[in-house]
Amino acid sequence: MGRLYRAQVLLGQDQYRRLRRIAARRSAEQGRRVSISQLLRELLKEALEKAEEPEARVQAALAHLFALGDVVRARQPELRSEAG
Repeated sequence: MGRLYRAQVLLGQDQYRRLRRIAARRSAEQGRRVSISQLLRELLKEALEKAEEPEARVQAALAHLFALGDVVRARQPELRSEAG
């Protein structure tokens, strides 16, 4: 997992109870103890990946558009002089 860093998170009573319930359920499913810290790391990882997805899609779309532009300029040499 690499180096871990400490972060303090203040939770409401309901949030903490919900996390405890989820951790207990996962512990039962996996046959081993799942701590609330471990659960928070897993949930945060999923949330970060989900938050980064749109940015990655935009980057891929831009790269595709630039590649298409290169193909068009290669087929239409007169467009190269206008871009320069």
